[in-house]
Amino acid sequence: MAKEKLKRMGRFELLELIYQLKKSNEELTLRCRDAEKQLDALKREGAQREDKLRREYEMRIDELRMQGSAKDLQQRMKKLEQQLLTFQLLADQDSTDTEEEQTIPTAGKATTQKPEKTIPQEEGE
Repeated sequence: MAKEKLKRMGRFELLELIYQLKKSNEELTLRCRDAEKQLDALKREGAQREDKLRREYEMRIDELRMQGSAKDLQQRMKKLEQQLLTFQLLADQDSTDTEEEQTIPTAGKATTQKPEKTIPQEEGE
Protein backbone atom coordinates (compact mmCIF):
# COMPACT_ATOMS: atom_id res chain seq x y z
CA MET A 1 0.00 0.00 0.00
CA ALA A 2 2.81 2.42 0.86
CA LYS A 3 4.64 1.44 -2.33
CA GLU A 4 1.63 2.26 -4.43
CA LYS A 5 1.31 5.62 -2.74
CA LEU A 6 4.96 6.36 -3.37
CA LYS A 7 4.57 5.34 -7.03
CA ARG A 8 1.69 7.77 -7.47
CA MET A 9 3.63 10.70 -6.01
CA GLY A 10 5.30 13.10 -8.31
CA ARG A 11 8.88 14.22 -8.21
CA PHE A 12 8.12 17.39 -6.23
CA GLU A 13 6.08 15.51 -3.65
CA LEU A 14 8.87 12.96 -3.20
CA LEU A 15 11.43 15.73 -2.72
CA GLU A 16 9.14 17.38 -0.18
CA LEU A 17 8.74 14.04 1.65
CA ILE A 18 12.52 13.50 1.66
CA TYR A 19 13.04 17.02 3.03
CA GLN A 20 10.51 16.44 5.84
CA LEU A 21 12.13 13.10 6.69
CA LYS A 22 15.60 14.69 6.84
CA LYS A 23 14.29 17.57 8.91
CA SER A 24 12.54 15.28 11.39
CA ASN A 25 15.66 13.05 11.50
CA GLU A 26 17.84 16.05 12.40
CA GLU A 27 15.36 17.15 15.06
CA LEU A 28 15.32 13.65 16.52
CA THR A 29 19.12 13.54 16.44
CA LEU A 30 19.31 16.85 18.34
CA ARG A 31 16.72 15.67 20.86
CA CYS A 32 18.66 12.44 21.30
CA ARG A 33 21.89 14.36 21.93
CA ASP A 34 20.16 16.60 24.46
CA ALA A 35 18.70 13.56 26.19
CA GLU A 36 22.14 11.93 26.28
CA LYS A 37 23.64 15.10 27.80
CA GLN A 38 20.90 15.17 30.43
CA LEU A 39 21.47 11.50 31.14
CA ASP A 40 25.21 12.07 31.57
CA ALA A 41 24.54 15.03 33.88
CA LEU A 42 22.14 12.92 35.94
CA LYS A 43 24.69 10.11 36.13
CA ARG A 44 27.35 12.56 37.35
CA GLU A 45 24.98 14.04 39.93
CA GLY A 46 24.02 10.54 41.07
CA ALA A 47 27.67 9.54 41.40
CA GLN A 48 28.43 12.73 43.35
CA ARG A 49 25.49 12.13 45.67
CA GLU A 50 26.55 8.53 46.13
CA ASP A 51 30.11 9.60 47.01
CA LYS A 52 28.83 12.24 49.40
CA LEU A 53 26.49 9.77 51.10
CA ARG A 54 29.24 7.17 51.28
CA ARG A 55 31.59 9.68 52.93
CA GLU A 56 28.91 10.75 55.39
CA TYR A 57 28.13 7.11 56.15
CA GLU A 58 31.79 6.30 56.74
CA MET A 59 32.20 9.39 58.94
CA ARG A 60 29.15 8.37 60.98
CA ILE A 61 30.48 4.84 61.37
CA ASP A 62 33.84 6.26 62.49
CA GLU A 63 32.05 8.50 65.00
CA LEU A 64 30.11 5.54 66.36
CA ARG A 65 33.30 3.49 66.60
CA MET A 66 35.03 6.34 68.40
CA GLN A 67 32.11 6.65 70.82
CA GLY A 68 32.21 2.91 71.44
CA SER A 69 35.97 3.03 71.96
CA ALA A 70 35.60 5.97 74.31
CA LYS A 71 32.97 4.12 76.35
CA ASP A 72 35.17 1.04 76.42
CA LEU A 73 38.13 3.12 77.56
CA GLN A 74 36.02 4.75 80.25
CA GLN A 75 34.96 1.35 81.53
CA ARG A 76 38.56 0.15 81.50
CA MET A 77 39.67 3.28 83.34
CA LYS A 78 37.00 2.71 86.00
CA LYS A 79 38.17 -0.88 86.44
CA LEU A 80 41.79 0.25 86.68
CA GLU A 81 40.88 2.94 89.20
CA GLN A 82 39.00 0.37 91.27
CA GLN A 83 41.96 -1.99 91.13
CA LEU A 84 44.28 0.82 92.10
CA LEU A 85 42.07 1.70 95.06
CA THR A 86 41.97 -1.93 96.18
CA PHE A 87 45.75 -2.17 95.86
CA GLN A 88 46.13 1.00 97.90
CA LEU A 89 43.75 -0.33 100.54
CA LEU A 90 45.64 -3.61 100.63
CA ALA A 91 48.94 -1.77 100.86
CA ASP A 92 47.61 0.37 103.73
CA GLN A 93 46.33 -2.74 105.50
CA ASP A 94 49.65 -4.51 104.95
CA SER A 95 51.59 -1.56 106.32
CA THR A 96 49.41 -1.35 109.43
CA ASP A 97 49.63 -5.14 109.86
CA THR A 98 53.41 -5.12 109.54
CA GLU A 99 53.70 -2.20 111.98
CA GLU A 100 51.60 -4.10 114.51
CA GLU A 101 53.63 -7.26 113.91
CA GLN A 102 56.90 -5.35 114.32
CA THR A 103 55.81 -3.76 117.57
CA ILE A 104 54.55 -7.00 119.09
CA PRO A 105 57.64 -9.13 118.46
CA THR A 106 60.04 -6.41 119.48
CA ALA A 107 58.17 -5.87 122.69
CA GLY A 108 58.27 -9.59 123.39
CA LYS A 109 61.95 -9.81 122.55
CA ALA A 110 62.71 -6.84 124.72
CA THR A 111 61.04 -8.37 127.73
CA THR A 112 62.69 -11.71 127.18
CA GLN A 113 66.08 -10.22 126.49
CA LYS A 114 66.11 -7.91 129.48
CA PRO A 115 65.62 -10.65 131.95
CA GLU A 116 68.25 -12.73 130.19
CA LYS A 117 70.69 -9.87 130.32
CA THR A 118 69.75 -8.91 133.80
CA ILE A 119 69.85 -12.43 135.07
CA PRO A 120 73.43 -13.14 134.05
CA GLN A 121 74.47 -9.79 135.40
CA GLU A 122 72.82 -10.49 138.72
CA GLU A 123 74.41 -13.89 138.89
CA GLY A 124 77.75 -12.42 138.02
CA GLU A 125 77.61 -9.86 140.87
